[in-house]
Amino acid sequence: MSKYIIGAAAFGTRYGVANEGAISDRSYVERVISKADALGIRKFDTAPAYGDSEEIIGDYFDSRDDVQISTKIGKVGVESVEQILKSIDFSLYRLKTHSIWCVYLHDPQIYKNPNLSKYQEALRIALDSGKVQRVGISVYNELEAERNIEAISGIEVIQFPENICDRRLLNSDFTSKVISSGRKLILRSIFSQGLLLMNPSDLPSNLSKARPAIVKLNHIAESLGFTTAQLCLAYSHELKQTSGTIVGISRIEQLEDLTLKFGDLPKNWFDSIPTLPDNLRDPRKW
Repeated sequence: MSKYIIGAAAFGTRYGVANEGAISDRSYVERVISKADALGIRKFDTAPAYGDSEEIIGDYFDSRDDVQISTKIGKVGVESVEQILKSIDFSLYRLKTHSIWCVYLHDPQIYKNPNLSKYQEALRIALDSGKVQRVGISVYNELEAERNIEAISGIEVIQFPENICDRRLLNSDFTSKVISSGRKLILRSIFSQGLLLMNPSDLPSNLSKARPAIVKLNHIAESLGFTTAQLCLAYSHELKQTSGTIVGISRIEQLEDLTLKFGDLPKNWFDSIPTLPDNLRDPRKW
C-alpha cells in the first residue's frame, strides 16, 4: 500500500493559504476518492471538523478492509469520558467501519488540558474495545510532541509538519528518538499548507518574506525537470524512516504526482534551497 495518505481537509472545508476553497461538489469528491482507490492509494486522514469528509469516505468504501483511515478528536464538546467516546462512535458510524486505524488528539497542547485524565480513560476504553487501533497526536514542533508523550500514555503515532523549506527533521535526533521508541512518524504540511505552491507575486503581505525561498524553490524544481509540487514530494522521500506522508488533495490531477517514483535529490540540493523564516514555519502565526 502507498505511503501517501490523502488529507481530506479540503473535502468540505476551506483549508490552506493557497486553496481557492472547499470542494463543495460531493460527486467530485467521490471521483477524487475513486481515482485514489484505482491508483492503490487507500489511506485517508480526516476529522469530524472536515465537513462531510468522514461520511463521504465511509459511503465510498462501505466497510472494506483494505482501507486505512485515521480521524481526530476535536477541542469542542468533548469534556467527559462519555462525550469523547461518543465522538469516536460517531466517527465510526460515519466512516462505516468497526475500527479506526488511528485516532489523533487534534489539540497539540492537550497536555495542558484539565480534562486530560478523561481523555486517557476514554482512549483506553476505545483501544480495549478494538474501536481504535492506536492513538496519535498532531503537533507543530518537537516540544509539543515531547510534552504530550510525557503526559499521555499510549501515544503511538506522531503527526509532524515538515517540508523542503522547513527541514527540522532531516538531521534531527527527534526522528531517530521517535522511531527507536517504536512510534510511527507521519509527515504533514509538505507544501506548508499550500504556501510553497503559490505564485511568489501573489503572496499576501504577511507572508512576503517567504518570497525568496519560493522563487529559489521554483527555479531548482524547473532545473531538475520537476514541478514545485513534485520537488516537495521528492523531499518527503529523503526522510526514509517515516511511516507516511499526508498530502492534501483538492483536484483529481494532483493524484498523478503520487504515483511517481522519485530518486535521491542531487547532492547540492540542501545548500541550493533556502529555508523559510522562523516566523513563517508555524501557520498559527500567519
